[in-house]
Amino acid sequence: KQWYQRRVRGKQVHEEEDKEINSSATNVQEVQDLISKSLKRYAADEVGMPDYALESSGAVVFTIGETEPYTRDTPWMGVFGISIWRSCKTPRLAIQKDNSPGNCWSFTGEKGSLTIQLSAQVFPEYFTLDHIPLELAPNGNASSAPNHFRVLGLDYGNAPKGHVLGNYEFTEFPIQTFAVQQNPYEKFFRFVKLEILSNHGNKDYTCLYRFRVHGRPHDTETYNG
Repeated sequence: KQWYQRRVRGKQVHEEEDKEINSSATNVQEVQDLISKSLKRYAADEVGMPDYALESSGAVVFTIGETEPYTRDTPWMGVFGISIWRSCKTPRLAIQKDNSPGNCWSFTGEKGSLTIQLSAQVFPEYFTLDHIPLELAPNGNASSAPNHFRVLGLDYGNAPKGHVLGNYEFTEFPIQTFAVQQNPYEKFFRFVKLEILSNHGNKDYTCLYRFRVHGRPHDTETYNG
């Protein structure tokens, strides 16, 4: 009888140990799954929020207004070996994912604008500005990066006036996200205008690597990202 009781107690102890091991394994697996999901989410677009200004999801550059593209350091294009015109980097680069050094939309001076037709009608909540890391910039110089900027929501693409959603300062390289400061009429917008008001000291040109718009779409089926 004593032998049988010891055997039963031993079996119970092993069962409890197995439960603890299984519970620990489950917890470890849950943590690993959570880490994996977080890494995938980050890798998807760094900030973990859909970008409604992303060209591959349906957004387009509507206009750059009177902004003058910077062409001084760009190569000449030619026909039959004869240089005819200088190429310039398209503003579409500002709504694409490739942030390789030099792969930016550059414009003359420190003031410029970019109006984007978003991939959906969106209630804006955040904006993100990208630049290259200072470690990858020539001599660690980010003088061409945007500094002060403003974002407006437009009722239509060529609207003469917009609804100011916020005024910001870009100081945290390479990526900084900003919350919408005001939207008193709680409007959804299909067009958003980025106005760059200054850069970090470069008098010749400004380089915009990427601008993103995050928020709540009016029709979730419209977004393809």
